[in-house]
Amino acid sequence: MNYVQAIEYLDKYNRSRIKPGLDRIERLMELLGNPHIGQKIVHVAGTNGKGSTCKYIENILSVAGYSVGIFTSPFLVKINENIRLNGQDISDANFAIAMSEIAMALDSNELLKEQVSRFEIITALGLLYFKGRCDIVVLEVGLGGLYDSTNVIVDPIVSVITKISYDHTEYLGHDIARIASEKAGIIKPNCPVVLSPQQYSQVLQVVQDKASECNSQLIMVGIDNTIHVNQDLSFSYCGIDNIKPKLNGRHQLDNAATAVQVALLLTNNYAIAPVHIQLGIELTYWPCRIEQISNNPVIYMDGAHNVDGALSLVNFLNSQYFDKKITFVFGILKDKDYTEIVSIIAPIAKKVYTVTPDSPRALDCHELADSLIGHGVSAIAYDSLNSAIVAMLQESEFGDIVVVFGSLYMVGYAKEIIINLKL
Repeated sequence: MNYVQAIEYLDKYNRSRIKPGLDRIERLMELLGNPHIGQKIVHVAGTNGKGSTCKYIENILSVAGYSVGIFTSPFLVKINENIRLNGQDISDANFAIAMSEIAMALDSNELLKEQVSRFEIITALGLLYFKGRCDIVVLEVGLGGLYDSTNVIVDPIVSVITKISYDHTEYLGHDIARIASEKAGIIKPNCPVVLSPQQYSQVLQVVQDKASECNSQLIMVGIDNTIHVNQDLSFSYCGIDNIKPKLNGRHQLDNAATAVQVALLLTNNYAIAPVHIQLGIELTYWPCRIEQISNNPVIYMDGAHNVDGALSLVNFLNSQYFDKKITFVFGILKDKDYTEIVSIIAPIAKKVYTVTPDSPRALDCHELADSLIGHGVSAIAYDSLNSAIVAMLQESEFGDIVVVFGSLYMVGYAKEIIINLKL
């Protein structure tokens, strides 16, 4: 099986099909020889910030000289981005080799082959690839925690839970305590837990109860240890000063501090010095997370696809451009609370170009435009992402601030289009 064949094989499995539960991934991993057993894994769950936190942890460990694997989702342009080793995407050749092994395993169990999900296959592929190649793996949960396929691991060295809010409520529930319970499902017996600063007190109680039940040390960032923020948005944490994240947004301080806390726990078994932490945080780059890609006009790309993400985005924009109205290019999935997101951006919106993301779950651009118009915002629907970007660039004036946001897949492709058009 070559890379093209590997992608064709994977594409037989519906990208939008979400099937919570561990039985299928456990059976698949067993057929593969349980490659996850024995790997040193930092397991990261949460609603928002888990990808950034994973990247901070990865960079700290890399700067300290360790071989680091990282599994994140979704990808922006190419699926290889989900699985990275020492800062490099898995190669096409290694992707094909691992997929061939998975295909052979599934061919031996026709029932499992019919039942397994796309994300379960990708999870298995990542853990198979990392086996024997890494000192440590940073593993991001896909959805929830308790029944997410990444929770096939049984003995992580640290469990991490970033900020919890409302998302994927059709799977996780509409009650914040229930959502927190799903996320806290990654906590394992006698394994330390790091919890990011939270906005809901119910989250603290749920995580505390689960950690106590598992006899697991719990460290609550911002409560057990204080984040001291400076005027320039650098911060100090646990005696380490002058930590300077380059990623935009006040929320990144919480994510970075969470990663610092994880690194401090890991110093029990890994040679991580304060300078590794400082440099690892400062060097962290995470595309399309309030990422500025142009100066004229000023263009930001952001994968804010839920209410909490939209709030973080608008808070950043208000802090930098409090006297300006913002032009948006916006596309989102219909299972998100898009009406609330519309109400969040409406007060600062100058104009919105709406698009339909390439997904069976996408919200139609015309329906999104109607919602914006209903909030008094000038909005125009475009039938293609390319035409929306072209119109935005043609109509933008010097000094305009433009934000492309929503579905991460869409934002990733939009970034490519903008860069190519502006070359």
